Amino acid sequence: MSDTYILKGHETVLCDSLLEWGKKFTQTDRHVAVDEQGEVQVSTVFLGLDHQYGEGPPLLFETMVFGWFTEWRMLSLHYMERSRRRT
Repeated sequence: MSDTYILKGHETVLCDSLLEWGKKFTQTDRHVAVDEQGEVQVSTVFLGLDHQYGEGPPLLFETMVFGWFTEWRMLSLHYMERSRRRT
């Protein structure tokens, strides 16, 4: 088993093979959310690979903020629910 995941609706599913992951991953829109407020854009994408190095739940989502103090900020998230929540 690998650390590769696909999205089925709003659920993340662990893949049994790299071949399955490759086929599904290229056919899926990985953008979870994009929001703009003035000059600020917030974009969240599904990574498809576990970016957790060490212990803890898999990091499968990444949120980047553009145009706010610096060119970008990044936040890696564990779950779809958290990545879709707006604060």
